[in-house]
Amino acid sequence: MGFFNYLEAMLMLAVRKVDGYEDIDERHRQQRALLKRKTMESRTARRIEKKKNRNPACAGVVRDIQG
Repeated sequence: MGFFNYLEAMLMLAVRKVDGYEDIDERHRQQRALLKRKTMESRTARRIEKKKNRNPACAGVVRDIQG
């Protein structure tokens, strides 16, 4: 058996023993959750900006009333 074949066999045994597949799956789930959170936050920020800029004429009226 060659060195790299032996190394591959030992790594596979180690991954099975520590349940490495579950760990990798969990890391992938966390990464997907972070990406989803970032996209949702950016959407919310864009929506807020759109609402602020939607009707600038009303903003002047509100400033006149308050000031």
